[in-house]
Amino acid sequence: MRLTAAERMLAADREPRVTDTGTVTERPARLPTLSNARFAFKVLAKVVDSPYQLDVTGKGWLTLQHAMAIRDRLLHPKTLDDLTVTDRQIRDVLRAYKWFHEQVVLLLGSLARSL
Repeated sequence: MRLTAAERMLAADREPRVTDTGTVTERPARLPTLSNARFAFKVLAKVVDSPYQLDVTGKGWLTLQHAMAIRDRLLHPKTLDDLTVTDRQIRDVLRAYKWFHEQVVLLLGSLARSL
């Protein structure tokens, strides 16, 4: 299946920009991590005509969102407490990683069946 011009541009990690002089240029795309992940799964499935769809309605996606919030807090701390990571948070991040890895395996499996 064909990608739209916008999908091709984002898949190449580029986005258009207009300068102060009105010239159109490109710059690296600035997509939020989770949006970019959803896009990557969707566009890859689309390119090979796979029926795979990332499930963003279940507990796995919520766990991944929680893990990303922990990541964001650690990378951009506002207080010293923001640098504290509990054992439960570590387990949550590991669960999110496991779920995400499982989704990659499911997508790759659907790709193999689609080819």
